[in-house]
Amino acid sequence: MPLCASAALALLLLGNAARRAQEPRERLPGWNASFVVPPGWRVLQNSGRAAALGDVTESSAVFVAASFLATTADAADELRAVFEDLHYDATPVQALTDTTIAGRRALVAHYRGASQAGPVEARAAVVFTTHGTGVTVLGLAGGDRSGAVAALVARVAASVDAAAPVTNTAWITGLAGQWQHIPPASAARDSGAAGTAVVEESFQFDGRERFAWHSRTVVTVRGAGTGPFTAAGASDSGGYSVVGNTLVLRGQARRRVLDIGLNGEQLSIGGRVFRRKA
Repeated sequence: MPLCASAALALLLLGNAARRAQEPRERLPGWNASFVVPPGWRVLQNSGRAAALGDVTESSAVFVAASFLATTADAADELRAVFEDLHYDATPVQALTDTTIAGRRALVAHYRGASQAGPVEARAAVVFTTHGTGVTVLGLAGGDRSGAVAALVARVAASVDAAAPVTNTAWITGLAGQWQHIPPASAARDSGAAGTAVVEESFQFDGRERFAWHSRTVVTVRGAGTGPFTAAGASDSGGYSVVGNTLVLRGQARRRVLDIGLNGEQLSIGGRVFRRKA
């Protein structure tokens, strides 16, 4: 006896749900977020806040990152930071536009840029959660693959699942003190026969979610007969928090989200090593 239409529909929905349940999910620890890894794709790297995916053809890439996002401006800042990390000079084709993805408030955008291999299209989707966070999905591909990557970005964004992030209270307290980064003069980007220019940075954390940051460029001129002098400086202050191994700085000048590592008297912030001052 043939199945009635309602029974057939029920079986179809159950089949789709079962397939979705079988798809592997990648998690962003601390942020309590996860997403589906589509067939033909694999996770290349996971920092705890962000993950990079590559396809079998190695012609496309997808980046997924969680952060505290609540507004379009927050999402724009997050994408700008991702573009800077990827050294991708993006020109908007479609600016961030409000939409809904899987019943949640979201933003989508389309960018165009270039790499050494040629033109690169970028598709972005930002899915907001009810916990003051958002998950950004960014896909990059050559022009002939842009349509496929746009569909993939939409699929990954629709699969995002997120609960409230977990604050790393131990690291908030453990950061208390002053931390200083002084790169060797030999590694200074502006070193030359005439002298060196070294960028010094320092952080002051109170252990109770307040920070201050200072930076200065110290120039030494060979044969000048005078000591080093400060050529430029900058500073910022505000609140901070730690989620997983992610440091979130809410400064007066700008908001920054950085991967960190804390090991006794040594602190890694965005790949730079800081040491606690006695």
